[in-house]
Amino acid sequence: MTYQTDANGQPVNQILVEAATDIGKELYLGAVVDRSSRRVVFMASTEGGVEIEKVAEETPHLIHKVALDSADRPMPYQGA
Repeated sequence: MTYQTDANGQPVNQILVEAATDIGKELYLGAVVDRSSRRVVFMASTEGGVEIEKVAEETPHLIHKVALDSADRPMPYQGA
């Protein structure tokens, strides 16, 4: 169980295990649907990775967000 599941949790069907590797720098890039604005929001951070929820809670200014309207095409300055 995680904070994202209910009390019943979710079944696990498979687990992928890989050899560990050294990581020089961890970055975060994600895309979510903001239901309130009905837009896709891309989020990027040099402080994220697996701890992005902690970054969002403690230092939200370190997460760069760009919302795209589905009716508009991405502009070059948005990384298109």
